[in-house]
Amino acid sequence: MVKKSKKSTGKKKNKTLKSKPSKLSDFLVPGGIKSAHSIIKIAKMCPLVVYIKKGCPYCAKALSILADNGAVPRKISLYGANGQNTQNYLNVYTGRRTVPNIFIGGLSYGGAAEIERAHTNGRLKKILADAHVALTKNNSLFGN
Repeated sequence: MVKKSKKSTGKKKNKTLKSKPSKLSDFLVPGGIKSAHSIIKIAKMCPLVVYIKKGCPYCAKALSILADNGAVPRKISLYGANGQNTQNYLNVYTGRRTVPNIFIGGLSYGGAAEIERAHTNGRLKKILADAHVALTKNNSLFGN
């Protein structure tokens, strides 16, 4: 009895496993982020990220300016040892370990002073829109 060989169709099956898409929670730990590499991953996942500390007046100022412009950032609160580690990671990538530390469109933008300057110069809304940050309508009583 002769066995018939199967003919090859010339098509190769792709057996590579597709990697599961990352979730933001994959990069976070209580009080900070898991690694220095997480900064880049988070910045690419979220168009507007602000690293903050509770009770920081500069953080409150930056968040207020962003809110006045209709932007709702992804806030990452830093505290404890993980917060200290995160600030060290931020220093490596941005040259600053201070908060707020703001990323717009995947890039380090600066802190409260830079946000305030862009707002005062009338450039902040354009910067946010260019980075595809979803802006909500401002419901201020004063129409600002």
